[in-house]
Amino acid sequence: MKKFLLLFLTCCIVSIASAQLKLGFHSSWNSVKLDLDNINSSSHSGYSFGLYARIGGKFYIEPSLNYTVNKVKIDGHSVKFKTTDVPLLVGYRLINFSPIGLRIFAGPELSFTVDKFKETIEAGTYRYSEDLVWNLKAGAGLDLFRFSLNLYYKYGLNKPGPSIKRVSGVILELGFRIF
Repeated sequence: MKKFLLLFLTCCIVSIASAQLKLGFHSSWNSVKLDLDNINSSSHSGYSFGLYARIGGKFYIEPSLNYTVNKVKIDGHSVKFKTTDVPLLVGYRLINFSPIGLRIFAGPELSFTVDKFKETIEAGTYRYSEDLVWNLKAGAGLDLFRFSLNLYYKYGLNKPGPSIKRVSGVILELGFRIF
C-alpha cells in the first residue's frame, strides 16, 4: 500500500509540474539602435537564437538564454557586436484557449558582452566597452499550437560605453515549444 501511495504521489507531482512547465527554443530578428553623443546611428537587422522555459499558468515567469548579434551604422560605418542575453520576463495570459493563446510580458534582461567594438570616425571614437548591460523588455506574444510569435521592445537602462547612452530596439521572435 505504501509503494502504491508513493507511486501515485510521484505521478501526481510529475503531472502537475509538466503541466506548469514549457520548454522550447526560439530565434529572432532584431533592429537595435545606439543612442550616441553628438552623432547619428541607424539600426540594421541582427539576429538571435536561444532556449526558453515558461513556468506557471495564467501568470508565468519566462527565463531564457540567447546569443545575439546586433548590427548598427554609426555615421555610415557598419558595426557589429555580440551579446549573451538572459531575460527574466513575467507574463500574463490574456487568452488561453487551446490551441491559441495571447500573452503580455515584461522584465529585466542582463546582457553580457561577448564581442565589443571600437569604432573611430571623424566625429570621435565610439566604444561598446561594458561587460554587463541592463535592459528592460516588454511586449506581447501569440501562441498557436506549439509555435509562438513574440514582439518586444528593448530599452537600455545603463550606458554600454563612454559615449553611448543606451541600446534600444525592436525584436520579432519565433519560437517552438518542445514540451
